[in-house]
Amino acid sequence: MIYDEKEDVYYCLGGDKLTYFKDMTKVRSSGLVQEFRIYMASKCGQCELKSKCTTSKTLRSIQVNKNLDELRKESERLISSEEGILLRINRSIQAEGAFASIKDQRGLTRLRHFGIQKVEAELYWEVLGHNFMKLCRKDKQDRLKKHLHPVKKLN
Repeated sequence: MIYDEKEDVYYCLGGDKLTYFKDMTKVRSSGLVQEFRIYMASKCGQCELKSKCTTSKTLRSIQVNKNLDELRKESERLISSEEGILLRINRSIQAEGAFASIKDQRGLTRLRHFGIQKVEAELYWEVLGHNFMKLCRKDKQDRLKKHLHPVKKLN
């Protein structure tokens, strides 16, 4: 969808305008309050792309969270910056490597507890042990606080 800030409308693939319909507030079970703006199309019935665009039997509508959009833009700006790129280079790309390491080196083939709290606790202990072993190995090899690529803070 293409957004036109001047008119406060979205344009769908078929060229139809989705105009502002109403504001809506949702309160999640966690207590998070989200504010949405709802935009609705005016003539989806005649559009050839309707089957690809929506499963709705009536008109196409979208919910837009402006706060979330702003946070996404800020996040994109930060990770695309020079400092963000260097930090991403220094960070392990594959999280699965840590799990493979825990399975191989620590011999963890299955969890031994049941229930979400006990499983979380067991995983926390395994991860703590894994990270402690990494820290000891880096200390032994004199690699503490050394990065593959230098990280400079930008002001």
